Amino acid sequence: MYKIKSNYVKSKIKGMKFNAKNREYIEALMFIERYITHRGFGWNTGYIWAGLKEAYPVEIEAIWTEIDPKGYKRYLKEIEEDEKREKKEDAEFVRKENAEAAQEKRVWKKYGGKL
Repeated sequence: MYKIKSNYVKSKIKGMKFNAKNREYIEALMFIERYITHRGFGWNTGYIWAGLKEAYPVEIEAIWTEIDPKGYKRYLKEIEEDEKREKKEDAEFVRKENAEAAQEKRVWKKYGGKL
């Protein structure tokens, strides 16, 4: 059985009724703790993590800053770098699409088509 590390998760359990909904929530928080402390998982873990990032951003910040504040800062920097990279890739994709469309128009016109 996993031993809860953060006081944040422990405080969430305190006074909580034992039922399926609450167990699911606490299991998600425990997964967040394990991800933060062990980070070297496979693709399935990455898939789960992606969903948890969307569902529990406040909890992730609270747990991560308690367990590893410097790690949380690195995580935020990684997110920022990923967003910049994605923006750059999106712009490059649009540029290529526009260039291809322009080339298709030139070929179309070359063979007598109307624009």
